Amino acid sequence: MAYKCIIPEGSQKGWCVEKVTEVVPLRKMTTEFPEDSWGMSKMFGNFATELHLEAKGESQTALHMLTYYQPIGLKVRLLNIILMRAMMRKRAKKTLLGLKTLVEKNA
Repeated sequence: MAYKCIIPEGSQKGWCVEKVTEVVPLRKMTTEFPEDSWGMSKMFGNFATELHLEAKGESQTALHMLTYYQPIGLKVRLLNIILMRAMMRKRAKKTLLGLKTLVEKNA
């Protein structure tokens, strides 16, 4: 399944195509990002994120996010080492905290 995710406002305004490539109910989901308006798909090939759920007792669940990508070109490989890895970690943490807030608010 693929869909277009639109972020209509804020500093991250834009869109991306998200393609769900693997689902293991209540355990794992893998999503690829083949296109976007930010230029990420031109800088990184095979960009994918895996979400893993892990039961932690009867009332807690851990969510692990793994991101894979291949920098395209020497300039992007260098940028990845200097800047992009830290930026990706910050963005992933922000996403997970937002998801946590949403889940707890609706629990």
